[in-house]
Amino acid sequence: MALVEYTWMQFRKLGHIQSLPLHEQARHYQFHLDTLANERMKQNKGDGPYLLQESDFYLLQENGNKIRL
Repeated sequence: MALVEYTWMQFRKLGHIQSLPLHEQARHYQFHLDTLANERMKQNKGDGPYLLQESDFYLLQENGNKIRL
């Protein structure tokens, strides 16, 4: 399944997201980003714990570990 990467503004304009309260939109967006990171991790298997994604709350390593900021 190919996932589309949305910016926050694009994501907020999606029909099923637009009607949700802001805190729910943010929760859904974080889930979306986590799903993208996991898919990339599956596609880019490597030898080390390379950092794949940075969010406002943590760094996600290739092995799935999160480093809280």
